[in-house]
Amino acid sequence: MKCSCPNCSNLIEVDAPGNPEKGSFIQCPECNAKFWRHLENFSLRAFKKDWKIFCAQCGEEIGLDHYCKGCGAYYPEYWVVQKDQAPKHKPIGPAFSLDISFSSTKASKTAFVLPDIPKPTFKDDSYEGSSPFLKVVVGLVVILALVGFGVKTYMAHKAEQTFIKAYVKTLFGIRAATTANQRLINKRLENAGDLLSNTEQAKMKRINGKIEALLAQLEPTPDDFEAATTELKNLFREYQSLHQITVSNSVFQDDILTVLRERDEAIKQSAAKVKSSLPREIVEEINSVTNKYTNLKYFGAG
Repeated sequence: MKCSCPNCSNLIEVDAPGNPEKGSFIQCPECNAKFWRHLENFSLRAFKKDWKIFCAQCGEEIGLDHYCKGCGAYYPEYWVVQKDQAPKHKPIGPAFSLDISFSSTKASKTAFVLPDIPKPTFKDDSYEGSSPFLKVVVGLVVILALVGFGVKTYMAHKAEQTFIKAYVKTLFGIRAATTANQRLINKRLENAGDLLSNTEQAKMKRINGKIEALLAQLEPTPDDFEAATTELKNLFREYQSLHQITVSNSVFQDDILTVLRERDEAIKQSAAKVKSSLPREIVEEINSVTNKYTNLKYFGAG
């Protein structure tokens, strides 16, 4: 395999590991520095952070495109190269932290005003002259109520942020998988409807599994995002219809072009419904990641 050493930046060629998905440390033959490399499927491209990735077929560095500029392969598997061992991708889920901070852009959504709590009254206005113990008890009850209200609001905010990020990744996955299916269909048409290879069939099956796992993370759905989630699931169903054509084990019929045009139009209409249903919070998240998820520019603002 070819890659660039993260320490000295020289282009080097090293042997592929025995278990490429698991990865291993290797030593640069130029500067003797050790670095980590492992193989990933392109469906994990959404999780890539700052480290470099290189096409598994030709060794060319892959940027933000969905294809390798070196060999022209679409959605290729790639090598991840970095100084330290890659962290495992953790499933998206709500987390709790005592650091209660909110983004200024979400102030209108997360800010809250505490209700006025009336001073307790007792018969014969005996509160003012009540025992210190009773005053302490009443004070503790008020404090616990305020703390409970704050924690509940904070947890709702964190759950919403987690949902938004999962939604955007799911939408990216569906768009990328749709493009991959269209490429494979074009390939079959160019080859007189030849069936997909076992490798191509397995690759598309893995991508579908990733998308279904992301969709599962959208449950339960916050009330403000119900409509957008429903349209996203409809878009996934339209994609699955196209996918069934891609992986079919039968030769394309004479009316295949008409069928494909109908599928393409249905997907476009479904994507338009997703766009029109997106709440402001999801649109803002999309706008913040379009440099990495370029296929989501259609759903952003402006």
